[in-house]
Amino acid sequence: MARSESAFVSTRILADMEDALMCDGGARSTSTKSLENCTLVKQKVVEIQTAHGGTQMNTTHRCLKTYYVRDRLGEIRPIAVKAYVVPGLKHDLLSVKGLNQAGYRVIHDEDEEESGVFAVINKKIDKAKSFPFMSEHSNFFL
Repeated sequence: MARSESAFVSTRILADMEDALMCDGGARSTSTKSLENCTLVKQKVVEIQTAHGGTQMNTTHRCLKTYYVRDRLGEIRPIAVKAYVVPGLKHDLLSVKGLNQAGYRVIHDEDEEESGVFAVINKKIDKAKSFPFMSEHSNFFL
């Protein structure tokens, strides 16, 4: 996680963002603040330097983290990614690279219907199983 390029654009107030999942295009791996919904947990201490040499943090574990996110139809779907546990984070940071490795494609577009996190099945994007950014159903932020 040498550099971070996440941006937060929302009409939600900060109190409503407690459940927000931040997609981070600059993160090498996903970072989570807790072991909640984690499997395949192993102790792993790694020093992480935040963007621009800011803060140094240490991980405590490596795991497979499952997030439950509402898709475009409002249905709750799981997304499982490899993650490092970093106590003290305000929000989990989902690495775009980690989402790609887990079988998802992250697309940024002016058209809200074309933007979001999309499942890739048989090398094709499945829009029915996609997660929009910043919608009434979604807790994904970019």
